Amino acid sequence: MEPDPEPVVQLPEATQEGKNTFGCYINGEPFVPHVDFAFGGVAAVWAGFNEETRLFRTQGTRETKEDKFEDVRFRAYITDGTGEYSMYSETDTYDGYNGYGSMCTFYHDQSNFGNINITHLDEELDIISGTFEMTLINSDCPTGTTLEITDGRFDLRY
Repeated sequence: MEPDPEPVVQLPEATQEGKNTFGCYINGEPFVPHVDFAFGGVAAVWAGFNEETRLFRTQGTRETKEDKFEDVRFRAYITDGTGEYSMYSETDTYDGYNGYGSMCTFYHDQSNFGNINITHLDEELDIISGTFEMTLINSDCPTGTTLEITDGRFDLRY
């Protein structure tokens, strides 16, 4: 009897209900947050939106087959509700992808931080939804110098 094939990973639907979903493609491969056990540990999806400063931050983390973690993260100032925004960094080394263990860290490209499109913002119910894309760089990574993050989507409670 042959072993069961690996399940096909699909990105979550682009919803606007606060379902705490997050997903994207990294160089064409699906990335969907998943952590086997998060009680007091790493959360699969995290979001924060400060309604006074308007800073939105989010991160999706998944556990790899080797019991290591990798995450995708970004932040942006959401000044006018729904619409398109550029991602933001306070420093020139803000990481957009971390591969803990033997994987590399990739940083937001200073000439093009990436874009986020807020499709839904409900400050009464604390829901923020949208799409994103970004190119991340690391000229010292032996596995490649760029990561293309495409078709990103999130539907989060903050």
